[in-house]
Amino acid sequence: MLKLYHQDELLGTITDVSQVGSEMIGTIELTPASAKFVEVWEYLKDSTRLMSGEEPPFDGDFYFDHWFVEDETGKRDEIIVPGIHDQKSIRWLYC
Repeated sequence: MLKLYHQDELLGTITDVSQVGSEMIGTIELTPASAKFVEVWEYLKDSTRLMSGEEPPFDGDFYFDHWFVEDETGKRDEIIVPGIHDQKSIRWLYC
């Protein structure tokens, strides 16, 4: 089991972790604190918006940095902003 953090805020618990190439995938149970990140994850899933050069509708400097997964021993590893799909699955890359 892993925990997803943005800065020091717990956003979810990750289970069923596996690796596909360099990408990690798993099942996530989101916390109520994750609600403020839904707009970020929706933006990242929309390839048309990403490729258009449109500025994100949020502060990218804040939301794109400071992501971590923490293991059961408390060890944190930095990751790139994860993709959350259907509020149930997560994909991420380690930095």
